[in-house]
Amino acid sequence: METFRFTPRLGRYRDVVFTGKLVARCQTERDGLPYIASLYQTHHCREPYVGHMALSGMEHHYDIIKCREDDSDLMDDFFGTEAAFILCQAANMPGYHYLGKPLSAQEGTR
Repeated sequence: METFRFTPRLGRYRDVVFTGKLVARCQTERDGLPYIASLYQTHHCREPYVGHMALSGMEHHYDIIKCREDDSDLMDDFFGTEAAFILCQAANMPGYHYLGKPLSAQEGTR
């Protein structure tokens, strides 16, 4: 377990310090700009996940959210649908397993 400290640029939280691990990271776009989306799993925190969005090449330019496994709408809004799907599947969140099954089933029938 590593210790992470984030000070959000938008001031939603003053400082976020937690012990945990990086679950997954992927590239995405927001407002036509390239971002790196990351999801961290926390240890001994009220919210089990912290989401992080950093503008590619400018890691100091970012925002964060605290979230739970059932916050799929919040994660979709924050990360964007594609990145939320990728990150939450990597975190083994139950709701996102179901979303992946129809595509897998279609691929298997071709």
